[in-house]
Amino acid sequence: MISLQGKACCWGMVLIMSSVLPSVGLASDDSEKLALTLMHSSQSDQVVQFAVSELRHYLVRVFPVTITIQVADTLRPYELHLHIGDLKESAVQPLEWSKRLRPIKPCHRVVPGVDAFLWRTGNGGLSLAGTGGRSLLYGVYDVLEKAADCGFCTLNPEDEVVPRRPAANLRVWLDGRKESFEQAAFSFRGRWYTNEGAGEVRNEKVSIERLRREVDWFAKSRDNVFILDNWSYTRHEDIWTEIRRQVFPELVRRGIIVDEGLAAWEVEFKKLDDPR
Repeated sequence: MISLQGKACCWGMVLIMSSVLPSVGLASDDSEKLALTLMHSSQSDQVVQFAVSELRHYLVRVFPVTITIQVADTLRPYELHLHIGDLKESAVQPLEWSKRLRPIKPCHRVVPGVDAFLWRTGNGGLSLAGTGGRSLLYGVYDVLEKAADCGFCTLNPEDEVVPRRPAANLRVWLDGRKESFEQAAFSFRGRWYTNEGAGEVRNEKVSIERLRREVDWFAKSRDNVFILDNWSYTRHEDIWTEIRRQVFPELVRRGIIVDEGLAAWEVEFKKLDDPR
């Protein structure tokens, strides 16, 4: 178990097999460019589609690649497949990994549910599966950290590490046979947000932009419950309206649960299906 910066957060990991990516150097020569195909299920929800966009967004920033998005009926709703070049849909097989999941308390099976993912590489491809859209997104960030040397250190954009690497690095990584499975050790992992300028001093304004950055880093930290101090925020209708309008949609697209904390630490967990 790992404690991260004093948060009530723990993410358990089992590494099945690993290898070290050879250092090919920085991307001073972008002469080699890879054409990649990224497949997702025709049943993908908005969280999976966001995971697809995040994987594409960072890969094209790190490597000299072009990525074509393709829908595949052979994939399950919470699966992705990335491959060098074109690939027939029939060649993509779903990952079989349900027997690896550790049981959780019955009361946690629906909310928050099991958070786990598996990815596997080899023969120029990557297959990634999650127990849900949120878990699949966690897997995307794990792949970016290990394949692209990305680092999501804090919520500040200047602390985000997005290096430039040659296409050869990605080719080597996709060709190698590696497999990693992770499942969260704690069902609920979150942070408490209170009084962001919305407390006793009424003329201080809440930073909506900071809360949006918090949500972005929240998912990259593998957290799943975003706790808002109900008393601090809801008593200021204008601030609460902006939070629901600008922050809640960011939670929805990442599959994050919102927790409205009330007096005496009474909490109400909500799985947001829409930002209303």
